[in-house]
Amino acid sequence: TDVRPPLLAVSLARRASLVRQSSKKSLTSSTDLDITKSWGRNNKHTYETAVRVPSKPDGDVTILLHGNGGNGQGMVRQFQSLLPDDILVAPTGYQNAWNIIEEHDAPDISFLSELVDKLGTYANVDSVRILGVSNGGALTLRAAVELDQKVIKSLVSIVSSLNTDAYHDGSFWGGNDYEQREKPAKKRDILLVQNTNDPLIPYEGGRGKIPGTVFLPALESAFVLAESQGFRGEALGFDDGKQDAQSPNVYTYTYSTNNKGGRVEHVRR
Repeated sequence: TDVRPPLLAVSLARRASLVRQSSKKSLTSSTDLDITKSWGRNNKHTYETAVRVPSKPDGDVTILLHGNGGNGQGMVRQFQSLLPDDILVAPTGYQNAWNIIEEHDAPDISFLSELVDKLGTYANVDSVRILGVSNGGALTLRAAVELDQKVIKSLVSIVSSLNTDAYHDGSFWGGNDYEQREKPAKKRDILLVQNTNDPLIPYEGGRGKIPGTVFLPALESAFVLAESQGFRGEALGFDDGKQDAQSPNVYTYTYSTNNKGGRVEHVRR
């Protein structure tokens, strides 16, 4: 049997792949990532997006999502020393907020999905992390449930929990009015960070000071997300956290799976 044609085909396919990769542009600090979305009859918003590319990027992009009243430039300034080797991409939401329950009706998840797809077209982007704070942390959790792009490897939600619209009756939900049943993508590492004394988003769940929103307890949010990643076991209780040696008021709860990726951690303070 002549094996040369198959080997030649493989060689040509690899060569074509390399040509495609070399033809990709690299993301730079001056790259225009702004995206305009319209909704309703007369609503339109251009998500102005700040970009910071370090001198020697490591291929990891972190999308930074600000809290209510914040903006993208502020997030870049806050995190550039904490993530010096990451490419930082930080959009600004409509009315400086993200659509979770009653903030507004802008199509933020659709925008975020489009941004992730756009980032995947650049030669120096290997993976995407989504990191959000407060209102941005809530959008990060929506992304964990609703976005399925494989380039998303990890998500970090700081000071937020799942709300009962996004998870109830044993299922995850998404869509404009949380009317669509969702199955979160697997093989992702997810980190949730929350304070026990947060008056806006109660650690034990329930109604805080976010209008129209009922939250799951922080530990339950971590557990159901761990189950979505393939964890099979008992939920960790409040006393099961591992105390940090250097910060004794910080505790970590870890759910690990056998998959590559798929670890879920909750940090309480």
